[in-house]
Amino acid sequence: MKDITEIFGTNFMLTGDNIDPRDLDFTFYTHEKITNNPDGTPQMKQYYMNYDEGTDTFSDLAVECDYTYTYDAGVLTKRVEDINWYFVDGTTVGVTRQLIQVYS
Repeated sequence: MKDITEIFGTNFMLTGDNIDPRDLDFTFYTHEKITNNPDGTPQMKQYYMNYDEGTDTFSDLAVECDYTYTYDAGVLTKRVEDINWYFVDGTTVGVTRQLIQVYS
C-alpha cells in the first residue's frame, strides 16, 4: 500500500513540489471560480493560484471539483464530488479523491 505522501514525477500547481497535496486545504491557498447548474447547485468548482481583479481573469488551475447529483421524485438523494489535482504543466493527475454524500 502506498503512503499518502507518495512522490510524483512532476510538481503540483498547488504546492510547486512533487509531494502529494491531497491532505492540504486547497481552498485556503486559492481563488475559487464556480460554475452552477440552472437550479443553482454547483456543477464545477475550480481553484486557481492567481486572480486578476482588473481583468477578472483566473490563471494557473490547481484543483477542479466536478459535481453530479441524483434525485428521486425531485428530492436530492446523493451528491458525488470528484476532485482532480493539476500539475504545473497543466495536466491532471485525474480523479484522486471522490466524496459521496447520501441524503435520506
